[in-house]
Amino acid sequence: MQRLTLLQPIDLLIGPLALAILIVLGGLLYQGETRKLGVRFTSLFWWAFAARLGASLLRIAITDYLVPSWGVDTITYFRLSGTIVSLFSTDPFLAGEILFQSYEDYSLEAQEVTTHYFWEKLRTSIIVRIGAVLYFFTNGSYLATAWLCTFLAFIGSWLTYKTFYRYYPQYGLLIGLAVLFLPTVTFYSTNLFKDPFCILGLGLLCNGTFLVRERGHAIMPWLGIIIGVLLLGIIKIYILFAFLLAYGVFWFAALDLPLRKGILKRFAKSGIIIGGIILLVGGVYLFLNIGLSRYNVPSILKRLDYLLTGLRGQDTGSGYALPIISITPGGILLFLVSAFNVSIFRPYPWEVNGLGPLILFLESFPTLLLTAYLLVRTAFVNLFLQIFKDPVLLFCFTFSGVFLTITGAFSPTFGALCRYKIPGFPFFVIVLVVTAARYFEAERIQEAAGRPPTT
Repeated sequence: MQRLTLLQPIDLLIGPLALAILIVLGGLLYQGETRKLGVRFTSLFWWAFAARLGASLLRIAITDYLVPSWGVDTITYFRLSGTIVSLFSTDPFLAGEILFQSYEDYSLEAQEVTTHYFWEKLRTSIIVRIGAVLYFFTNGSYLATAWLCTFLAFIGSWLTYKTFYRYYPQYGLLIGLAVLFLPTVTFYSTNLFKDPFCILGLGLLCNGTFLVRERGHAIMPWLGIIIGVLLLGIIKIYILFAFLLAYGVFWFAALDLPLRKGILKRFAKSGIIIGGIILLVGGVYLFLNIGLSRYNVPSILKRLDYLLTGLRGQDTGSGYALPIISITPGGILLFLVSAFNVSIFRPYPWEVNGLGPLILFLESFPTLLLTAYLLVRTAFVNLFLQIFKDPVLLFCFTFSGVFLTITGAFSPTFGALCRYKIPGFPFFVIVLVVTAARYFEAERIQEAAGRPPTT
């Protein structure tokens, strides 16, 4: 099996220097966060930091020695980035054209240089452009570039953790484990891929939007929102749409109506949430059909064509199948539930046939057991009542539900699903751990009072 040879002699010099710089930056961040929210909040910082950098190095070793196919994208991004940097010494005007103009406006000379299909789409060429900047500052060290990308993803995960810690400080450890230490998130949000920048963008957007709602029009949250929207909008816009839909649901659910508590207020609030969801879905539908040909309904149906046949995954070892969909309300519902299920609970033990599915199984199977346990202990309905009573949990549930259904529907294999699901999966785990912690707290209190436990 041919090696990708990601690591070069330059990495022996630049890699440790980059690591030292990141440790210093991490130390500054740690001190600032400790001053703001306390030592308890930052207790997981260095463990999560080390886990992410270690996963980066492990991923390099695996793609360089064990599974070269896992590193095809990253080495392509890196080599194309090196091409741009090399051009600056020979033809800086051509390099500037490639770096700053869109592919459709390239000259014939620029088109001859950018023959790889990564240049044709902005969502991939933007990674090459970012990679070129990192390539320049790291003097062509892949190890240093990979660690810088990994550090940016860590910042995104940390901001997500910080967002929900502010709401549930008593469950800080559980939320930290959900956001910072899930195997797929830790492993796949590393190195020069699209995924680390999606995690960064989502963290900036999540932290910024919740801060703006709490504190008004501060500059830094709005800057984070702008950067997050740009990153997600360019790289994977469906993450942005799922987030905006979920945040809209949160906003409507968090409205404090000037009514007395009771059935009238519940009905009014339910009506506002349902009406808001209809407006949000309608707005997204209209935008997709007007502005984005890749994501309008005819394009989506065309890409779903292979799903309608039920043949998905038969040509690959780690593929999976979903039910053959019938265009009826029941058939569509079954398909959506199955897509969500595959993102959350599969592969099942008998479907593990490789390293990618194994990594996925290490978190999907415990998630299945915890979910089943909670549904039984809370009599099913009470679990969802707990979610719908808490606007923040409802946001997490909506975002994870929408996003993970999309990834389950469109991912061709478990190997791809490992990467595609990582922005949404921590949000579902947050819902599980917070509802579970609340249930067991209530159970202990009621048992101590001599009453039967209820939710």
